[in-house]
Amino acid sequence: MLFIHGIGSARTTDVELREWSTSLANGARAAGHADLVSGLTKSWAAETRFANYSDLFYTAGAQGAGGDLAEEDWPLLLSLLDEMAQELEHQAELAGDLRSTRVITSARAQIRAAIDPDTAQAQGVFAVARRAGNALTTLLQLPGLRQAAQWASGVQLLPVLSQVGRYLARKEPDGTGLGLDARIRERVLSGLDPSRPLIVVSHSLGTVVAYEALHS
Repeated sequence: MLFIHGIGSARTTDVELREWSTSLANGARAAGHADLVSGLTKSWAAETRFANYSDLFYTAGAQGAGGDLAEEDWPLLLSLLDEMAQELEHQAELAGDLRSTRVITSARAQIRAAIDPDTAQAQGVFAVARRAGNALTTLLQLPGLRQAAQWASGVQLLPVLSQVGRYLARKEPDGTGLGLDARIRERVLSGLDPSRPLIVVSHSLGTVVAYEALHS
């Protein structure tokens, strides 16, 4: 059984493996399969592994380290922010949540200002980053995000969200010429036996990584 995480901060493999296994066991119990709990938490039912590639995003000196994003990262990142805000707005409208709708409307205005090419041309990437960070900080006021977020401001969250674009860019080669995406897939596939049955539990970007790794 292979667990594959998504975007986020650097992770500790042993801690994550324990948390994911416990969550899966809790789900099994809730579904009426309490007899599987011990097997899942103690790896009796299956050998379990947590594929931790988070450190590859935080290698010293790599793109995005310390919160510095390359100029080519911004179009995809801003598009992602806009899509996320649209979805949040749609959910708030369906729920009749006027307060959240006002917060999201404000955030979307800031995102559109960041997307405006005149902003980048006249004021530079710093202005784009500031507007995008402000938009995320605004979105973090939403109840669900405020409770779940581990970031005090949107500026801290921007490099994390950029991980999607960095993976899909197929760039950032290491000394051997392998791009960041290839190194991540290599990390995920390391130690797997193709002749044995495999169950994959993936989340967020990890689902894209899983699909591509298994396809290869």
